Amino acid sequence: MINKLFSPKSIAVIGASKDKTKLGHSVLANILKYKYAGKVYPINPAGVKILGLKTYKSILDIKDAVDLVVIIVPAKIVSQVLMDCGQKQVANVIIITAGFKEIGKAVFSKTDLHCFKTRR
Repeated sequence: MINKLFSPKSIAVIGASKDKTKLGHSVLANILKYKYAGKVYPINPAGVKILGLKTYKSILDIKDAVDLVVIIVPAKIVSQVLMDCGQKQVANVIIITAGFKEIGKAVFSKTDLHCFKTRR
């Protein structure tokens, strides 16, 4: 599992953006700029091409296995995105977000936390 975190064969960027001022664009652009050799899956609900790549509306729309997911979405939807990652059986995620303080202390329910556990 640790190899898939540090040497993934595929990366999905949830929150990829066409907008050059957004972090989702910068992360995706850097993955491409530094010539990552694996498969790259930009995910954005608009479903438009980003940096020449086909974009998926959800992690669940990707047919292949995904080794690593970078999540760059507002805090209020991180829980749902993680649930989708769990359903897809993604073992490794990196979350880049802000706004958890504004949501309050009870960000995730016990059910959410149970769903996030990695299946072996």
